[in-house]
Amino acid sequence: MENFQKKLNKILDKYQDYERIQKYLKKLDAQLKKGYKDLDKLEKILDKQGQDVENLEGLSLKGIFHKILGSKKEQEGKERQEYLQAALKRNEHKKSLELLEYEKKILVEKLAKLKDIPTQAELLIQQRESDLMKSGTPVGMRILTIAKQIDQSRHLKREIKEAIDAGEEAMVLLAEMEQYLRSARNWGNWDMMGGRGMSSYVKHSNIDKARARLHKTQHLLNRFENELRDVYNPHQLNLSLNLDSFTRFIDIFF
Repeated sequence: MENFQKKLNKILDKYQDYERIQKYLKKLDAQLKKGYKDLDKLEKILDKQGQDVENLEGLSLKGIFHKILGSKKEQEGKERQEYLQAALKRNEHKKSLELLEYEKKILVEKLAKLKDIPTQAELLIQQRESDLMKSGTPVGMRILTIAKQIDQSRHLKREIKEAIDAGEEAMVLLAEMEQYLRSARNWGNWDMMGGRGMSSYVKHSNIDKARARLHKTQHLLNRFENELRDVYNPHQLNLSLNLDSFTRFIDIFF
């Protein structure tokens, strides 16, 4: 019986993985569908910003800009800045989608390897139930009830561990981002005191490193949020872990 229970536990763990992957793939598909729609919007915004820059470069009526919008040079600088910001946002969004596509590919492959697990789990559960019911005594029924409760507890324990692991991974990257941004702030202060050139380069280098971790961090926070929703009832958990406002903070503050 002990060997049978170990075998059942192993299969139930795999079945839990199977269910979790199926559920997560549905969420990934929804994220990707929305993500590609958003990417299309960002591409259109980028095209418009690029056209604005081209239009400005071709203008010869300087007087209009002097009277209404300032010098042509100032306006070109503004349009180029808006174009670069739009390009940066588009590129960041594409990286996020690439990460989601990669994760989907891995999960689809893993799901294919687990395709026989639901049937195996059902057969083993039926076998356990049949063996315990053979006695026809209340004790057998009680043992079966306890066994099912143990299955549920093991399931919940794994869900909690997955949530903790995802949260800890996100915390590591958030700590790295904080370190780079603190360094950027310090070099920025030096830049303001007259230390040009090198200080400006190091500041922006640290900002770029923080940005590079942003996509993976958001990905892990999404996973952490999903894992928490598996542990708690979705109606009991009011949580949204999104770093969009943080990216705007970087753009403005630095």
